Amino acid sequence: ADGTQVVTASDDGTARLWDLQSGESTALEGHEGGVFHASFSADGTQVVTASEDGTARLWDLKGRQLAIFQGDSATLSPDGQRVATVQDGRVKIHDLATLSERLTWGCQWLDNYLKYGPATDADRAACNLPPRDDSPQPDTVSSADTSATLTVSPFVSDMVHRAMVDTSFFTGKKAGHTDT
Repeated sequence: ADGTQVVTASDDGTARLWDLQSGESTALEGHEGGVFHASFSADGTQVVTASEDGTARLWDLKGRQLAIFQGDSATLSPDGQRVATVQDGRVKIHDLATLSERLTWGCQWLDNYLKYGPATDADRAACNLPPRDDSPQPDTVSSADTSATLTVSPFVSDMVHRAMVDTSFFTGKKAGHTDT
């Protein structure tokens, strides 16, 4: 769109983005067959490729694959909101406007796994979450005549909704327990 880059398709299974000023290129790698089509979106921020492997792929200008579709050919709509692919003589329209919404939904759906499961800090970063802090966080429970500090890890404290406390904890007298 701005005339600073060219995209090429190749039989070696790659497409390349070429910077016209420096002559350097960025490979768009992932196809398993020759790439016979590559074109920019109208605004020049994305590239769509199609390959003899039966896939069409959407890329950003840094060479990151954004989406993969089944199809023998592909084109982006002028507004950049949809990709049309052709497979077995049928045209299929893929809505890209909701791609970021789908990513956001995916991060929300994985929230418990990312916060409490075996997710790595790199997994958490993909959803813009900070590294996990498993250090104990103090929570204070008190009454009029006594105070105590309970140390609970964030893993536990975020999941606890109710706790049973023996009233003797507060009064020193043996008794039943109370919901808190």
